[in-house]
Amino acid sequence: MKKLFLFILILSSFNIIRAQWTAVNNGLGSLQIKGLAVDSNNVFAITANQGIFRSTNSGNSWTVHPLNSALPNFNINNSFYNWFSPLGGGTIIYGQGFISIVTPNSLLPIPVIGIPNNQLTWWIEGFGSQNESVMGTLGGLYKAPNISSTSWTEIPGLNNAEARIINGLSVYDQGNDEYLIVGTADGMYRSQANSTSGLVPFNTGLGSNVIRALLGSIALTKNGIYFLPDDNGITTGWQTLYPSGDFRTLVASLDETFYFYGNNIGLKFSANTTTLEDLTGISGGAITSCAIEYLGLSGGYIYVGTETGGVFRKQFVLSSVEDGQIVNDFKLNQNYPNPFNPSTTISFSIPTSEFVTLKVYDVLGREVTTLVNENLNAGNYSYNFDARNLTSGVYLYKLQAGKYSETKKMILSK
Repeated sequence: MKKLFLFILILSSFNIIRAQWTAVNNGLGSLQIKGLAVDSNNVFAITANQGIFRSTNSGNSWTVHPLNSALPNFNINNSFYNWFSPLGGGTIIYGQGFISIVTPNSLLPIPVIGIPNNQLTWWIEGFGSQNESVMGTLGGLYKAPNISSTSWTEIPGLNNAEARIINGLSVYDQGNDEYLIVGTADGMYRSQANSTSGLVPFNTGLGSNVIRALLGSIALTKNGIYFLPDDNGITTGWQTLYPSGDFRTLVASLDETFYFYGNNIGLKFSANTTTLEDLTGISGGAITSCAIEYLGLSGGYIYVGTETGGVFRKQFVLSSVEDGQIVNDFKLNQNYPNPFNPSTTISFSIPTSEFVTLKVYDVLGREVTTLVNENLNAGNYSYNFDARNLTSGVYLYKLQAGKYSETKKMILSK
């Protein structure tokens, strides 16, 4: 990830963008937003105490999700898109004694039984040689053989009440070793797979011990944004992406632009600029969540959810259109979603019939797989890349079509 964000750290300009944020709360039963998600023509608002609401008209009006009553209760603690969750195809929500995946036609609640503190906040599956489930709560960290188990064991090492508030889980690979990374309200911790010694502090390089969220190798804290390099982060510790600000959430767009939001702060990172966003129009405390809805190829809406003010949106334009760039006839698009787990879509366009190869490499240049190796007619193509058997990290994908060649980066985060 250090390589991926090098362009962010070497900034060529800094701007303040004046955005028009508008409240879109018509029909919402609660203004306490825990998560936002977009799926096809649906926008979902996950609330703290009234369940799930859905909009089919870009937030202009909301209705209760048709299967909202399937949830065991409406005590929602956390919600994030499935970049780093074991379930695919939607947004994971964490509630009192259950987790659930949000899609237009299903909520798929899964009961979690046997954890002393059943206020769930985060989950990973398949950790260590035993492929264990690890569940974070508002009162400790627990493991079990699988999500259906009724016998959960607490993972030791979190020795005060704040440290037992789990705000993020991730799995990090360094060499042949696998580590569990745990973000808490009192610092970062880690544990090597199959270790019996429990968690140890892992705060080297962090500007704050209050971890708001841990998304793959990116840590959002009360004082800045930090990341682990993709090859030796356990050894080097955390690297600074942005040194200040109370950040809570992030989303990435198709043009490799990253949006970070938090308590009275919003940042937009792209290839050439870092933009401090104007949040005028947003009220209701800190921004807790964000999502992007695409309306055609040129852009769409960014949505943010707040602690007590509901949902707000603004229009955005993809940078290739915003900057007035002319798109070449040959084009390799950014994979979507990105980051991803376990699969993502890679699409490209070719204007003439060509022999085409599309290959994926690791950051050392070793070929991982070949997705395309044949003659293709002119047109638009999309291919699925399944990385369920690969480790987390940065990967490259390269399109070769006749004399045209282009390479892009993508993040696999488990």
